[in-house]
Amino acid sequence: MKKLSLVSFAIFVSFCVHGEFTYDPSKGTIVDEVNGWTFKATLKNTDELYLDGTGCSYSRTSSCSLDLTEITDTDGKTYKAVSFKALPAAAKSYLTEFIAPDCQKIEGESCFNSCTELLKVELNANVTYIGAFAFYKCSKLENFTPRTLNVGYLYGSTFRECTSLAGSFDMPNCIKIVSMAFSGCTKIESISAANVTDVGESSFSGCSRLSNVSFPKITSIANSAFSGCASLSNESLDGLLHKNIKQLGSNAIDNQEWLFKECRAITGPVVWDFPSLTTNVVAKGMFYNCTSLGETEIPSSVTTIGTRAFDG
Repeated sequence: MKKLSLVSFAIFVSFCVHGEFTYDPSKGTIVDEVNGWTFKATLKNTDELYLDGTGCSYSRTSSCSLDLTEITDTDGKTYKAVSFKALPAAAKSYLTEFIAPDCQKIEGESCFNSCTELLKVELNANVTYIGAFAFYKCSKLENFTPRTLNVGYLYGSTFRECTSLAGSFDMPNCIKIVSMAFSGCTKIESISAANVTDVGESSFSGCSRLSNVSFPKITSIANSAFSGCASLSNESLDGLLHKNIKQLGSNAIDNQEWLFKECRAITGPVVWDFPSLTTNVVAKGMFYNCTSLGETEIPSSVTTIGTRAFDG
């Protein structure tokens, strides 16, 4: 019988352990020495910190979470991270979680832009501000809380191409959704914003599972806003195209394009009765390739029907 020799070996896995941040008021920094984080910190009020990672360091070269739950000084006094701006550039390839239960503002632009390993974000329930491009191209982000955002504006490309982000969002105080805010979020299913009046260009383009949209005060919908929303329901379309709508696309007739392109779940018919429209035209490619759209009666008041408006 052959003798089998057992070769023992070790597998080393690099992972992030739970650390705590120490605030140094003399230096204006918080540091987590265990996990290699350093941030600039500005004290507001008695215990609120505004954090900024611009030009700061991250000393690890492996996956790690950023947990701002516990921040103390050397005397044991606790602090809250209420605002966060700019992740250190060196950490963008490694961050998997951002936990900041006191954070109400994600400041600046592109804070977590292209954090391709980011899976989870936890912010304060009363989030009031998220900057443009904040989570752009965070393609693995699927666990985001809260889902009720108390922002006044949702800025451009905030969640653009977050292809793993599913479910619903409610933005009760939002009055404007800026261009490409959710563009390419292929798993988002429902968006409600009771006070939004303006939806920017391509805000929801490519949101192929988006079926439920509730914007009862909407007055302006920009080019390609819902292009490629293949699951958009009749009820949602009726809610968007109501009598108080003032603008569909841009003011230039030749540039009113593809608003509901390839919204294949819409069965119609569309009742074209919009007395408040600034320019009473059917936009170029407005219902292009809406293959289930029923008959739509266009009144004589419509001055122009754009090319390919009902093709497909």
